[in-house]
Amino acid sequence: LQRLLRTIAEPTYVVDADRQIVFVNQALLALTGLAEEELLGQECRFHSEPAPVGAAAMVAALCPPPAVFQMESG
Repeated sequence: LQRLLRTIAEPTYVVDADRQIVFVNQALLALTGLAEEELLGQECRFHSEPAPVGAAAMVAALCPPPAVFQMESG
């Protein structure tokens, strides 16, 4: 799956059930200007107010709205 995701030209990332970023592709790294190590493991938490600077701010900007995390898998 990672090999397939790495081939996507659009910025792509994956979060796990704990909302931690577990995958980022090169397009996302180019867009953010951050290193993979700065994003992996970060909790993707929605913020309605300005976030801190650096990687935390970028992760907050990437986070989908809370409704996405309210969906349950079958």
